Amino acid sequence: MSLVEGFHKNTSDSCTLPQALWSYDSKQLFTYQLDERQVLSYPVTQYIPPEGSVRPKSVDVKYALPNDQAVAEYRYLSIDVESKQVCIADYPCVLDSLAWQFPFISNLTWWSTDNKIAYFIDVSRRQKKVTVVAFDTNSGSTWSLFEESSNTKINLSLDYEHPASLLPLPETNELIWFSERSGWAHLYLYCLSSGTLKNVITHGDWLVREVLHFNPETREVYLQIAGRNKNRNPYYRELCRVNIDTGHISTIASDDYDFVVYKKHCRPTMIGVHLGLATTDCSGVSPTGNYIVTTKTRADAAPITELIDVNGCKVMTLETADISGLQGGWHWPEPVKLLAADGKTDIYGLVFRPSHFSPDKSYPVIDFASNNPFYALVPNGAFGNDTEAGCAYMSAAAIAELGFITVIIDGRGSCYRSKSFQDHAYGNVHTGSDLKDHIAGIRQLGDRYSELNLDAVGIVDINGSNSPLYGLLAFPEFYKVGAVVSMWDPRLRAQADIYHDLSNEDNNKNSLVLGDMASRLQGKLLLANGMLDPVYPISGCLQFIEALVRNNKDFDLVLLPSGGHSWDGCQYALRRVWDFLVCHFLSIEPPKDFHLASGTEYALAQQFSETVET
Repeated sequence: MSLVEGFHKNTSDSCTLPQALWSYDSKQLFTYQLDERQVLSYPVTQYIPPEGSVRPKSVDVKYALPNDQAVAEYRYLSIDVESKQVCIADYPCVLDSLAWQFPFISNLTWWSTDNKIAYFIDVSRRQKKVTVVAFDTNSGSTWSLFEESSNTKINLSLDYEHPASLLPLPETNELIWFSERSGWAHLYLYCLSSGTLKNVITHGDWLVREVLHFNPETREVYLQIAGRNKNRNPYYRELCRVNIDTGHISTIASDDYDFVVYKKHCRPTMIGVHLGLATTDCSGVSPTGNYIVTTKTRADAAPITELIDVNGCKVMTLETADISGLQGGWHWPEPVKLLAADGKTDIYGLVFRPSHFSPDKSYPVIDFASNNPFYALVPNGAFGNDTEAGCAYMSAAAIAELGFITVIIDGRGSCYRSKSFQDHAYGNVHTGSDLKDHIAGIRQLGDRYSELNLDAVGIVDINGSNSPLYGLLAFPEFYKVGAVVSMWDPRLRAQADIYHDLSNEDNNKNSLVLGDMASRLQGKLLLANGMLDPVYPISGCLQFIEALVRNNKDFDLVLLPSGGHSWDGCQYALRRVWDFLVCHFLSIEPPKDFHLASGTEYALAQQFSETVET
């Protein structure tokens, strides 16, 4: 991925996949023209140019910030392959919503089977309104079928970097629509001939997590749902089939576990890197819908992958995780249920303990946190079976192994719950997974377990956010040490505008501007950032550094001149985070010249810890 590609949409797969769709008869191509002429440039400096030059190289890329007036625009059109005639849709240019991906790989476009009508979804800037539009590719005429609006943000999927959870049914001219209009994520059946709602497919105080497959013969849609059983962790997914005409639900797999099914067209970057899957075309559901490959998992047990049939009967066990490689003394993380700071909302987390744990000792506590509202950070499955392919699970386990108790909590303002749960952070994007909930939860854990030393609490994020900064500045009486790899400044992050309208001057004046709070720093702080980070541009970190210097505050800094985003290729920064925590909490000298290579973080942390003891 080039530097320019990385900054354009902050995701490599968005920039490399074709932005076009063939008609069923392969005679027309549905695509768009991208207009970025009015978008302002964003300078990026390569201080170590890849060609080996000593002279820094500056690159200007088109990059719209949240409060910029001009953003990229899309003009939809079709191309007749034989005649080479272009038919432009008679529709205003669609403004880039500043979302994660381009329309043609986000499941926002499709064709009718008669090859006459192309459909697209117009997502307004800041995602407060979405409109389903039909486009006659002969005449160019367009008409709106239906629209949906919200005072906050409209989610078309609960997985922020995955395609929309919509399912066009061209053979019957219908659309299975995903919406949180009831306050919960559910599915609705629309007629595309008239744009009218035919019926509600799912409903209730639970949610649809993923649309996996549709069987046209039985008219059943295969789903991953969550929260239906009120006695279980609401993040645990179950598998079911739902008839789209009657709403009848047939359970396929449901237990006190999370059932993971690989979904076709999910984001390849994270999955591909960490799980070795190089394609987006594989699916956990067979083409006929008769069989499903699912991994039954939870954070405190070895995962089991099974082949089951459509009724949930096990055909065979494909794989059981081999945990023999775990070093002696391994402690499975403990799933915990807590109360949010409001005293009434249930929140969930994980507690990691080191292999040498003793309940008679006292351990500093590390809050492994991310205040991004589009994340649910707590792993619900073991090892690689979570939304970030094991990053949070193994990173938290590794930090615990150094001699800490590590806690991960999903507070209010994060995803995978009700709409109101996520909207808790709307307009205050820095309160995603509200740190007040983290503090309340950790204090509850301190009441349960005497081994937690609540006088020594730190906060860490290696995945990119400003939660350690916000924790140290807003709650200095609680958090004493903070370390962040890839600082997030929402004013420089295009997608932040979806969760926080930064065009509003009043919003820009609140505590989003962390530099205004720099004078409050009391604890120990480590900042680490890649200077070529296309997701969280380095300028946000530098502006915060300037505020710290202006306020005469001490801090530690690691800048990686050729570094990219978060943990990708940043083993050096991660090792420095470990050093930082060990020095300030355990008052011991970290091992000299310890090389943190690619590999299992937990095993490396054990080596690190053993070296410290030696």
